[in-house]
Amino acid sequence: MNKIGEIWRRLVLLTRREQLEEELGEEMRFHLEMKIQDNIEAGMSPSQARRAAYLQFGNRTLAREDSRELWGFGWLDRLGQDLRFGFRMLAKSPGFTSIAVLSLALGIGANTAIFSVVNAVLLRQLPFKDPDRLVSMHRITLADGRDGIPSHSVAVAWGEKAELPELTSWAGNYTTRGPYLLDGVPRELHELSVGVDLFQVLGTNPVLGRNFSAAESGEVIISHGLWQRHYGGAPDVIGRGISGNGRPSDVIVGVMPPGFWVHPWTADADLWAAVKNPGGYLKPIGRLKPGTTIEQAEAEINVIAENTEKHAFYAKYPARLELRPLKRVIADRYGSTLNLLSGAVGFVLLMGCANVAVLLLGRATWRHKEISTRAALGAGRWRLVRQLMTESALLAGAGGLSGTVVAYGGIKLFTMLAPEWYPPSEEIGVDEQVLAYTLGIALLTGLLFGLVPALQSSKQDLTVALKEGARDTAGDSRRRLRRLLAVSEVAIALTLLAGAGLMINSFVRLVTADRGFNQKSLLTMTFRLGGEAYWDEEHRRPKPGAVARVERVIDRVKTLPGVVSAGLNSYIFQPGRGEFFRIVGRAEPASADDPMAKYNETGGDFFGTMETPLIRGRLFTRQDTEGSHRVAIINQALARKFFPNEDPIGKSLQTPRIRSYSYEEPREIVGIVGDIISFVRGGGRPEIFVPYRQYTRTRKGEYYTLRKYFVIRTATERMSLVEDVRKAVSDIDPELTPDFETMETAVANSSGIEAWGASAVSEIQSLRFHVRLLSIFAGLGLFLAAVGLFGVISYSVAQRTHEFGLRMALGAQRSDVLRDVLREALVLTLLGLGIGAVASLALTRFIESQLIGVTSTDPATFAAVSAVLVGFALLAAYVPARRAASVDPMVAMRHE
Repeated sequence: MNKIGEIWRRLVLLTRREQLEEELGEEMRFHLEMKIQDNIEAGMSPSQARRAAYLQFGNRTLAREDSRELWGFGWLDRLGQDLRFGFRMLAKSPGFTSIAVLSLALGIGANTAIFSVVNAVLLRQLPFKDPDRLVSMHRITLADGRDGIPSHSVAVAWGEKAELPELTSWAGNYTTRGPYLLDGVPRELHELSVGVDLFQVLGTNPVLGRNFSAAESGEVIISHGLWQRHYGGAPDVIGRGISGNGRPSDVIVGVMPPGFWVHPWTADADLWAAVKNPGGYLKPIGRLKPGTTIEQAEAEINVIAENTEKHAFYAKYPARLELRPLKRVIADRYGSTLNLLSGAVGFVLLMGCANVAVLLLGRATWRHKEISTRAALGAGRWRLVRQLMTESALLAGAGGLSGTVVAYGGIKLFTMLAPEWYPPSEEIGVDEQVLAYTLGIALLTGLLFGLVPALQSSKQDLTVALKEGARDTAGDSRRRLRRLLAVSEVAIALTLLAGAGLMINSFVRLVTADRGFNQKSLLTMTFRLGGEAYWDEEHRRPKPGAVARVERVIDRVKTLPGVVSAGLNSYIFQPGRGEFFRIVGRAEPASADDPMAKYNETGGDFFGTMETPLIRGRLFTRQDTEGSHRVAIINQALARKFFPNEDPIGKSLQTPRIRSYSYEEPREIVGIVGDIISFVRGGGRPEIFVPYRQYTRTRKGEYYTLRKYFVIRTATERMSLVEDVRKAVSDIDPELTPDFETMETAVANSSGIEAWGASAVSEIQSLRFHVRLLSIFAGLGLFLAAVGLFGVISYSVAQRTHEFGLRMALGAQRSDVLRDVLREALVLTLLGLGIGAVASLALTRFIESQLIGVTSTDPATFAAVSAVLVGFALLAAYVPARRAASVDPMVAMRHE
């Protein structure tokens, strides 16, 4: 209680400090005047009386300090003195201060920017009601552990059980991007198909309008961003129509809150469309009821699955259903990338701290006389350390403030470079948690880079240090420490450069890889034929008019000037593992060994347009129609894997029907073509091609959508033909709205990676993102390493000025001095490269899964980045080396 009372008393006194100071001054003046008056009355002259009073009264400044100590203000005064002195010392060295603050700002800013992403994605609570109760459902095949999508029948059965948790489904892996008409204005929008009750289960309601109605069709909910961009935030947007994605007209029924995104699959959806009958391609999300554990829910759902999935397909491919917290799914999706980036920026921060420590140690060389004088006048070692640490804290504070500014720019850069599957920019920002993190980083860096230099500088031999011309008595230990820090910076820089170099090497191999076709002079066109006028519900297939219309488009485009050939494909770059098929005449294999292949429908001169070679047999002809003999073409990968020692020409296979577990009539293999590689990491994958005229398998949803991808080989500049092709398509059907891309752009945007729990991600987009960020961090590391070496060599040259002058006076050439200084820099760099190589070989294994066509120990990459680092190191050392070689021997001899 006494301690609390004392603290309270001091706080009260602190608020009355100015008043207490005035009262103390008045009290001291009163007593001094009284003493002078007493001396005069005792017979002294006024001057004698005043002098005697002052002598008797003692040191008034000391009395004031003693009083302040009693009030508890002494520490505050000393802190103020240290801060003022620190500001003056830093202001006297603007070059040193600028470089130190810049080094810290880069390190702290990069860390703050990445932490803001980590905070938004992994640490912050999901913006849903009771997010800890949200789970996603996964179907794990027992034979191979493959993570797949549960059947919709199980999801429906689970949701109908009143005693079980709620459940919804949504199409996280079924997104479309294309032209839409908004109030008659064409817009490129990104749509995400979702279950009708998704937003209710998530517990997030629109800020305007309402949720989907299970009784109505053709409803969409738009994002807050689209509402602001296109509709200007107008409240009467509810009820307006949107047409696109093969649907004649949808009605806007709601607007979602700002920054809303459906975790963790897609972040940039412009609108969400309700799916009433989702079938088997939607990913279930559920909400556990209070008191229900994941284990209990899993047990119940697996019982339901046993009673529901009685089809022979499920009997052949038994699986267990697994529930995972939604937060875990998000961590699995983003964790590895963000951990990699966090490690990279951590290295940048360490280099910034090492840089400032090098600068402080070098600066101590110039201040050893000042520090020795202060020590001789009575300053204890702790007092000196405290003063030096105060200066370090000021640097850290300035670095933290500057780093916050850098972080804002870093966040903008991240959101600009990040793929569309990252959270929207509204979700990533500098909030209270990020500011607290920045403050903690700044304090930690101040302690990290300031303590050792302060302890080193405060260690003085006063007898030697105060002699005229004496050198810094702690110089040798400081010199060793500076060199150690410089070597460490080079090692860290090599690690960052090696990681970035491997990524760049992978990216180059990815974009230059032979994909089995000629990308040059290829133009791609995509359009959708939509509406029930094109769908034969009785036979569940497109009506002949739809097929004929596509044929007319191909024939019309071929006749255009500048067009060499044209063809179509259901999807050139189809992601995923493919679909099961059967080889006629072979015994049915075990479930884990069932053959799988990608399935594509082709039309026109597809293979000729792609310039994909025919290996054996024949290509499709115009005689391969619906009523003719059913045929198929396979690629080399399928032939190698499933017909290793036999000729597949003439053999038959069966492909599955969409949304059923039966197979189509057999197809005869009539040709083998080269592999069209969409996913370089996996190489050529088994693929089956069938004639577009024979049968088109198309998913049937609320509205039928026929989506076709055309390839057009041109003899002129590709994009110059866009308007001619667009007009030709419009002549056939004015409602068709084709999209155009060069083949290189289509490849870059293609989905090359697909996994359950994540939407398909482009190989090139993902790798480009990592390459850009790691290259930025490696560039920062290279800059900081160069600055550190520059500081070390500069202070080394300054300390050796007398030596250089003496050597040159004795006949040494300028080239000898230059070579000597550069040799020192080269030795430090090579030591750092040796240590960094060992560390890099260990750490680059963490990015091995991201590499394509190159190993994590690629010697060419390591040699290249080492050469770059040596070049920058010698360049950084050249300026002080040249200064050393320019020393005037006479001036150097008089040095110190």
